[in-house]
Amino acid sequence: MKCPVAEFLWKALTIIERDMRQVQQMLYLATKLKQSPNEIRRVTPQIRMLQYQVEGASESWVSEVVRQTNNLEMIADFESNPNWDTVRYHAEYIEHLARSYLSQLRSDERLACRICGLVQEDMPWGEDQRSPSFGFCSCCGAVFGNEDDTLESAREFRQEWLRRGANWLDPDLKPPDWNCEAQLRNVPSAFRMRPTNHIWTRRPTSVQA
Repeated sequence: MKCPVAEFLWKALTIIERDMRQVQQMLYLATKLKQSPNEIRRVTPQIRMLQYQVEGASESWVSEVVRQTNNLEMIADFESNPNWDTVRYHAEYIEHLARSYLSQLRSDERLACRICGLVQEDMPWGEDQRSPSFGFCSCCGAVFGNEDDTLESAREFRQEWLRRGANWLDPDLKPPDWNCEAQLRNVPSAFRMRPTNHIWTRRPTSVQA
């Protein structure tokens, strides 16, 4: 029988991957609209649909996309002869927002611990992702270059850390509102945990099945 907590965590870890796909599609549509503003009535509803499918972005990012999409909808619905320069302006704004969020998602992966997802001050594996610092994560305690050098070793260390309760190596650095599920979303996509039949003896207190 599959562990419900492992299933739940895997679902959380896939949010960043889904966001990347949705925002990449949004970028494509915004660029297309900028180049062909007369497509406004066809493209705008697609951008609207995508914005509701992005789950991990900040509220300010979402509100800006919503605002620009609202402007496009107003032009499409109420202007018989739209100003194409205005349409291009709003499309370019959405394009900028999409590029900004994609950049954030990609850079977060290089800064995050491969075991627990804690974002570090410096890249644990360097710019090239091949040069481990051999520092350690203050959350899960992994040594960069030892426990996280392969997919299997990273998964094994993560499962053991979760089994023991997802305790912080340095409790003084643990945020008061820390959420294990949210942090695990930062784990680089190549090192994420898939559902297993593993049964935990103790669950992290901040993770609810």
